[in-house]
Amino acid sequence: MTMDTEKLIERLAEVVEPVRPLARPWIRTAAWLLVAIPYVALIVFVVSLRADLISKASEWRYVIEQLAALATGITAATAAFATVIPGSDRKCLFLPVLPLAIWCSAAAHLLPRT
Repeated sequence: MTMDTEKLIERLAEVVEPVRPLARPWIRTAAWLLVAIPYVALIVFVVSLRADLISKASEWRYVIEQLAALATGITAATAAFATVIPGSDRKCLFLPVLPLAIWCSAAAHLLPRT
C-alpha cells in the first residue's frame, strides 16, 4: 500500500494539465464590483431608502464620507485579491489606508456633538 515518493511524483506528472494564471487583482476587483454594486444598490433601495437622501446628498461631507467608504471597499478588495497571488508585492496591503483615513475623518465630523 505504500508508494515510493519518486513513483508518486512520476504518476502525478503524467496527468498534469497546465493551469490558467489568475487575472490581475484590479480585473478581479472589477468583476466582483459588477456583481456587488447592483446587489448593494438593491439592498440600499429596499431596506434603507432615506426620505432626506436628496438633501443629504447635497452636503459635501456626507458625499465625501460615502465616496471614501466606497474607495475603501474597492481598494480593500483589490488588496485582498492581490494577497492570494504567490510572490505578489505586499505593499498593496496598504492601499486601503488613505481612503480609510478619509472615511474615518469624515465620519468623525458627522458624529453628533454632546
